[in-house]
Amino acid sequence: MKKEISNIFNAFRAHIVDICQDAAKRAPYLVCDDERKRATLFTRTRVWTFANVVHAVMCCFKRTLSVEVAQFLETENLPQTTPEAYIERRALISDELFKDLNLWLNQHLYETGTVQQWKCGKYLCGIDGTRLSLPYTEELYKKYRQRDDKGYNLARGLFVTDLVNRTIVMADMYPNKTEERKAALESLTSDTFPYPLLFTVFVMDRGYPSLYLMNWFAKNTGGFIIRARRDSNPQVAAFMDSDKSSETVTLKLSPNRRDIDYPDPDPLEVRLVKRPPLEDEEVPTVYITNLDAGQYPDEVIRNAYRMRWNSETEIGTAKNELQIEIFSGTREICIRQDFFAALILYNIESVIRLFCNKKLQSHTGKYKVQVNMNSTWFFTCLLIMAMFRSERILDRELTFSVKMFLRMHSLIRPGRSYPRKKKKIKSSGKYITLTNYKRGL
Repeated sequence: MKKEISNIFNAFRAHIVDICQDAAKRAPYLVCDDERKRATLFTRTRVWTFANVVHAVMCCFKRTLSVEVAQFLETENLPQTTPEAYIERRALISDELFKDLNLWLNQHLYETGTVQQWKCGKYLCGIDGTRLSLPYTEELYKKYRQRDDKGYNLARGLFVTDLVNRTIVMADMYPNKTEERKAALESLTSDTFPYPLLFTVFVMDRGYPSLYLMNWFAKNTGGFIIRARRDSNPQVAAFMDSDKSSETVTLKLSPNRRDIDYPDPDPLEVRLVKRPPLEDEEVPTVYITNLDAGQYPDEVIRNAYRMRWNSETEIGTAKNELQIEIFSGTREICIRQDFFAALILYNIESVIRLFCNKKLQSHTGKYKVQVNMNSTWFFTCLLIMAMFRSERILDRELTFSVKMFLRMHSLIRPGRSYPRKKKKIKSSGKYITLTNYKRGL
């Protein structure tokens, strides 16, 4: 197990070091309009070199910036500088660097066969959105939230998660007024997806039914499973009221508003799969899919949608435990740097947790156990620190981290559930965390 993890992270380390040391490879990530000045950026020997700035951003500072900078420089045996110097230098590095590093890590996991497939050689990913609280500044107000009477800004966060491997394979931030479906389509069409799209099935909730969107998924991906609303299409409403458990229909453009902003899509043949209503439900649940009934029976479709809750869980973990809404700057470039760097930290922790949970399956006792995520972020940060040092140090820290992951486990109690707490919107930049929770960073 340790050798597999070591190979993954040593390759990731080599990729980061290669970008930081090669002037030609880091050039696309430099932010400067003056071409003459751009050619000399990060060429002089300073405390905040390109590698040190990237390193500091990836550490995901969550406390007071002056304290974090001072501690980082002391740990790295560097001369102390002011936080303003760090802020000035980080603004010269594009947030696309950290976005591409997360893409490279996910692609490497796919190419090495680390990520598990779902069914019939396909991967299962969930698409979901969430609102992200941003600092209240004029720059962010103009782009993300046209509202100045509440003292806060909101962004639309779009997350694509691997429902089997519990990693975040793609994410981005959009203005809050951006519709979820448009954000999803823009991400999938404009950015590189780490898995082959034709071998990936996407699962979505009730906010995504759209004939135009379903046509795009049918032509460009391995398939889709979308929960349908009664008002999404008259054929769906008729099927919901029928006694059938499944039916193949040809959906046509509905006159409702859900497709009004898209070009007129072609009719699409799909399967409608029904799940009977639960005790607290009045109507059955209907899923729309284009997957073949022979390879993917109705129960497989129902189980796949149940796994969509993993997407909600991953987003909740990122927001509440990793606390991705705590940023170390107020400018958009700083916020996006922190956002994508947090995804890297999240996926590194997820990879180690994936291997460790497999090993913990052999645990003998009354209850099964799993990795305790409340404690693992700190040890993942130690790995981030080691990735800019030698392979020997990285392997040493990796051995220590895996040992602590396996030691700090928690019990799995089947059937245990908690009521979902509704939290008010955060205002004045203050973060409202989970009750009795202290972050491990």
